[in-house]
Amino acid sequence: MISVNYSLEFNYRIYQDELFPVLTVEVRNPVNDESVEQDAFLDCGAARSIFMGTILPMVGLTLLDGEEWNFQTNDGRLVEARIHPIQIVLTEDGTQTVFDLPLAFSMADIQRNLLGRDFFDRIQVGFRESHSQFFIEPTG
Repeated sequence: MISVNYSLEFNYRIYQDELFPVLTVEVRNPVNDESVEQDAFLDCGAARSIFMGTILPMVGLTLLDGEEWNFQTNDGRLVEARIHPIQIVLTEDGTQTVFDLPLAFSMADIQRNLLGRDFFDRIQVGFRESHSQFFIEPTG
């Protein structure tokens, strides 16, 4: 039998009358430490994490300065984004865990911020769907 231990436990949150695994994270500019809190949905179907580009000025960055990257939405649309080196900070019970992540920021409106498999590569995550809970253990 395989056993996995997790140090962080979260409850799903209501979004548009449904429960989802959502984390509130701090998006931090590693150069000047400016940051903003954002909600982000855990999405194992997303290869890369992507956030709304409108938050970049809040952390002192310019959207167009990032490396160009295009992604395809679920409905087949191609959307342009820009990659910026960012820190994702997770705070739980007064303890901060910092993840360095080249994060994509959308040039178009998107419905929600997504933490994808590039973020999952830095954590162990477990879902307990029947209890609307998820668990995280930082791995790096």
